Amino acid sequence: MNIQSGLFPGQILQRDARQMARTRIAGRCETTRLATIEVYVTRDGIVLPGVSGSGEAKDGFWQASVDNLPVGGPYEIRFHLLDEPDLHVADVRVGDVWFLGGQIGRAHV
Repeated sequence: MNIQSGLFPGQILQRDARQMARTRIAGRCETTRLATIEVYVTRDGIVLPGVSGSGEAKDGFWQASVDNLPVGGPYEIRFHLLDEPDLHVADVRVGDVWFLGGQIGRAHV
């Protein structure tokens, strides 16, 4: 399995008004038949309760979603598909993403 879009190590996901984030992930895999992907989200090795994730694979492609990821982190998100090696995405965080530019006036931010 590999990821082609949606989530990468070290990524910060923007929180919503509920103080949660959701993301969609897609990629390629070896599996050609219809199969379910199991998604596990952990912090410090402990599975987070209330965080949901699921997906499916077919014809060499897979997609999944992770919902209700609370503000904070770092999280590790693990994707499990049949007999393929698990795919781990580490150091995922949820919060506010800020972009600052320029030089004047930014010195006091």
